[in-house]
Amino acid sequence: MIEIWKDNERKLSDMAHLEVFISLDSIHTSQINAVYVLYDLAARPEYIEYLQNEIKQVFKEDGPWMHWEKTSF
Repeated sequence: MIEIWKDNERKLSDMAHLEVFISLDSIHTSQINAVYVLYDLAARPEYIEYLQNEIKQVFKEDGPWMHWEKTSF
């Protein structure tokens, strides 16, 4: 990023400001994705029991969520 910025744009405060915007955008999209999952589940309640059973199985195999690996998710 710094390589393509003009000299007057290379202040640390400008880079920090841009980083905040990038972070907010990525967090927003993750949150909206979770909301869509909940909407889909509300529209298709027949999948809830299946997902609950899958979650219980992961707890049995991998323990509490604080100890999960990436594959557990």
